Amino acid sequence: MTHNTSNLVSYETTCLLKSNVTEEFLLSTIEQHKHTLNREGAKNIVVQNKGQLHLKYPINKILDSIRIQINYDANGKVVRVLEHSLKVDESVLRFLTIRTSSRMCTS
Repeated sequence: MTHNTSNLVSYETTCLLKSNVTEEFLLSTIEQHKHTLNREGAKNIVVQNKGQLHLKYPINKILDSIRIQINYDANGKVVRVLEHSLKVDESVLRFLTIRTSSRMCTS
C-alpha cells in the first residue's frame, strides 16, 4: 500500500483507559493502536504512558484512569481510522485528538 506523505499534519491523541487493566493488557492495547497508525501510514509515532489520573467526575462509575498520549504525523483518514479503533476498544473511557501543527509535515 502506498501512502501519500506530502500532506501529513501533526496530531496528538490523548486516551483515558480503565485503570483496572493489567500491565500486559495495557502494553498490548498500546501496541494495537500503534500498529493501526503504522498500517495506515502515520509517521513519527511517539506513545507516552502519562500514568494514573484521578478523574474529577466518574465516567461509567469509574474515577481512576490511565492517561496515554500518542503524537504522530498523519492525514485525516488515518485519524478517523484510529478514532474508530479507540471507540470500539472497551478499555478506552474517553479520547481526544487535536492537531498540534497547522503546517504540513514533509516526512
